[in-house]
Amino acid sequence: MKLLIPHVPVWCIVMIWAIPAHSKLEDDNNASAKPSFLGDVAIGETIDDIISPSDVCKEIVALIGSAISNFTLCSVTNARPIHLCEWCVENYIKVVEVHRDFLAKVDEAGNPCKEYFLNLDRVEIVSDAYKYVEDLWAKGKCNSCFRTLPNGTLTNNATEEVRQFVTDYERTKGCFDDWLNANITGLNLTACDACKPLYDQMNNKYMEIGELYGENVCVDVVDTMNITRELWSELFQCVPERKVEFWLHIGFGIIAIIPLIFYFFAYVLSTKQEARVLQQHRLAEVFANTSASGMSDLSGYHSSRLQESTRSRSMPTTEPSDNCDNRVT
Repeated sequence: MKLLIPHVPVWCIVMIWAIPAHSKLEDDNNASAKPSFLGDVAIGETIDDIISPSDVCKEIVALIGSAISNFTLCSVTNARPIHLCEWCVENYIKVVEVHRDFLAKVDEAGNPCKEYFLNLDRVEIVSDAYKYVEDLWAKGKCNSCFRTLPNGTLTNNATEEVRQFVTDYERTKGCFDDWLNANITGLNLTACDACKPLYDQMNNKYMEIGELYGENVCVDVVDTMNITRELWSELFQCVPERKVEFWLHIGFGIIAIIPLIFYFFAYVLSTKQEARVLQQHRLAEVFANTSASGMSDLSGYHSSRLQESTRSRSMPTTEPSDNCDNRVT
């Protein structure tokens, strides 16, 4: 009895042999696609050792958390009056430096520490915490308060304009404090006269900074000027009362009345024009009716005359007979 062996093409044998090799290649690729900290497992390691970052990476992340915490504490405690830029610049620079080190840090195995914390989940705790610091600093436009190095690195040295503004503010505030502590009665006039030169100098410097930076004036300068103006106008009542401008009010009144006068005359003229048009229409109708009646009377007269003429022509003429003439005679 012969054993029948089915004929199998050579290309099928080759594919069957290649499938396991291809599957092994995909497994190797998937293994290499995993995070590097899950690549090698040493003897005696636990699951916690495998999934947890190395000690070096833990230390750099702890530094980031500490720097962000210090900056947050500084910003919250200096929220009113606002001194975010002036008093928290050191904390902000520390956060930036530590975050830069974190991005470049590698562990003992040569694995970047950022692979443990970035782009692994939807929470992104480290990235969002750092983004909070950057957004708050940018919202306050604090970079405009300080000088930067040629490479763009921020320093804690205030610009000359901001430094002069702070000096003017300290002098103005000192003048306010002197008059508050010296004499309360009659303060309004005395403080205004004594502190006005310092206040004007501070206000002029603020206007100069506004022209220089536009809308990018740092929040510390803006808040300081707003508070000083509020003290000047409300606490010391140094803003002079505005006099009633009689002619200004008259001008506004005339401007407001002009449209009413225009519409009034427009209404009157349009009414007269409408009445004139109606009157012309009525006169035309009267003339038309009169002409029509006159023509009808004239045609009636002519037709009656024509009938009489026709009737007279159709009647026979009678001559008197001889007998009658003889009787008469």
